[in-house]
Amino acid sequence: MLLIQGWHVTAHFVPLTTFASSAEWSEFLSDIAGYMSRLFAILKHTTLQLSILTDEAGDELRKLMDEVQNYDLLLCDADV
Repeated sequence: MLLIQGWHVTAHFVPLTTFASSAEWSEFLSDIAGYMSRLFAILKHTTLQLSILTDEAGDELRKLMDEVQNYDLLLCDADV
């Protein structure tokens, strides 16, 4: 299934749903953390006023994504 999302076409998408368990939330976060951490690092240096960039809850979520990304990278290094 291909979706057109704004300016690009993608075969992969992230459904925004309610998670039935913390394991589902952890898997979802692990899947998106690397990309989102890099994206937020770039956006933090713009003039955009997004709540994820400016409020305390957004700061906590960004920190969590950074931690998950770093943990995933450590696991990848351990597998080598």
